[in-house]
Amino acid sequence: MKKFLIIISLFFTFSNGATLKTLENDNIKKPILVIISQDYCKYCEKQKHEIKKDKELFNLIVNNFQFIELNRSRVFIPKKLYSRGSPAIFFLNENGKIIWKNIGYMKADMFKYQIKKVLSRMRR
Repeated sequence: MKKFLIIISLFFTFSNGATLKTLENDNIKKPILVIISQDYCKYCEKQKHEIKKDKELFNLIVNNFQFIELNRSRVFIPKKLYSRGSPAIFFLNENGKIIWKNIGYMKADMFKYQIKKVLSRMRR
């Protein structure tokens, strides 16, 4: 798990100015949302735009998850998160166990629904 956390311990900034610090603070016990994209992927860009544009979706992510975006064209993707398609969306618990994953673009409403479903499952 430490190796996994070290690999993806980075800072990410959205264009609207919100900065999301990921996985560095051991005091934060939030589930993890990982989106894996790649260069020249129109659906990856569409997914990022969907998150930035929909304030409710953006706030659900910021308030409930440690968010990580990895670009498979530029960084090593841990074997555990490997997928053939992009974008790939993974929800992990605080220990790094995959709770749910989706391969491909999700519209904002479906993404919000899935976030709420994952959060309710994790609270049980």
